[in-house]
Amino acid sequence: MKQISRHMRCVTGWLAMMVCLMVVLVHTATAVQAAIPEPSSQFYVLDQANVLDSSTENAIVSQNQTLNTQTGAQICVVTVDFLDGQSIEDYAYDLFNSWGIGDKDRNNGVLMLLAIGEDNYYVLQGTGLENTLTSGTIQNILDTYMEPDFADKQYDEAVQKTFAQLYDRVASIYAGTYKPENDHYYEYSYEFE
Repeated sequence: MKQISRHMRCVTGWLAMMVCLMVVLVHTATAVQAAIPEPSSQFYVLDQANVLDSSTENAIVSQNQTLNTQTGAQICVVTVDFLDGQSIEDYAYDLFNSWGIGDKDRNNGVLMLLAIGEDNYYVLQGTGLENTLTSGTIQNILDTYMEPDFADKQYDEAVQKTFAQLYDRVASIYAGTYKPENDHYYEYSYEFE
């Protein structure tokens, strides 16, 4: 009887420890997910780090409205101070899916994420764009248009130039259906190879 009782206490203690571990894991997962911000009323831009000029925000919204109406594609720009312990890739992925960026069926959204306090940035494309807006193309855009101004802490300029490149590239993918209302809202316009 003593062996069974001792065994039961051991099993009960082990089960209690597992329940506590599960509670901690669920709480941690919930806390990480809670760090993902809700979209702004403008949807296409959320500047929590307060590094973008209002004219830049307005231009991003305006260009996206036309792009989205014509193609379903969306290019969202989000700035935050910190990522609350998440990698920038995981944070971007969670934010992208939480917001539902791009057309649901085409999965043709793009997210530009800047983590100012962590001195980091990342661009994520939906799977519907992976063959046309490749990771290599995105890296080239970031190296050429984001990095120089970002390194100089000229975040607004970095976003303007990078957004213009992403916008040009996504618009060119839909060249047969996309009709821009005006040329470009920025003076930056570059051709892709």
